[in-house]
Amino acid sequence: MESDELIQLVNPYTGLKAPSLNKLYDFVAGHDLPPGAVVQCGVVNGGSAVLLWHACGGGERDLWMFDSWEGMPPPGDKDGGKAGSKYNFHMAAHGAWCKGEMEKAIEIARIGGVLPRRTHCVKGWFAETLPRWSGWIGEIAMLHLDADWYQSTIECLEYLYPQLVAGGLLILDDYGHWDGCKVACQEYGIDELLTVTPPCGAYLVKEE
Repeated sequence: MESDELIQLVNPYTGLKAPSLNKLYDFVAGHDLPPGAVVQCGVVNGGSAVLLWHACGGGERDLWMFDSWEGMPPPGDKDGGKAGSKYNFHMAAHGAWCKGEMEKAIEIARIGGVLPRRTHCVKGWFAETLPRWSGWIGEIAMLHLDADWYQSTIECLEYLYPQLVAGGLLILDDYGHWDGCKVACQEYGIDELLTVTPPCGAYLVKEE
């Protein structure tokens, strides 16, 4: 599937605009990734996860999508006052923030060409799902964290980063945007390994 066609296909299933999707696709497709699964934490409706699966070559790679599908949890003290204010605004105005539907994630995976046996949607808070399911994933080639807050990010790193293989790619969507994401990277010990991509975001290619 051509990238333009893919971006048009996934666009209704993600909050990202087409230029951002195109940039993300080109960036990931420019890396020669080793065998392993594609994992995204913080999925909403699944569009960017399916895009990443294709950017990684698709085929026989497993696609794992982790999300509460209940919206974002409250931020903590390490996330900063801006996070708390924004969260309170969305909760008051909409009753949830970034709430997607697992059914839509399954749907876009299907119409996007991910085989049902390669599609894994895990619903629940990361603290509950990752300890149970991370061991089933096996080796990870591409780990995309759109977890926003400190607690969610540190949980994803603790359970999933050890399974990212040498040459695998880690992308942190919220680095530089929400304070807690950076704090989590500092505490986990990967902050100095990251390449920052202004205005926000960071990545690394895991070494041996």
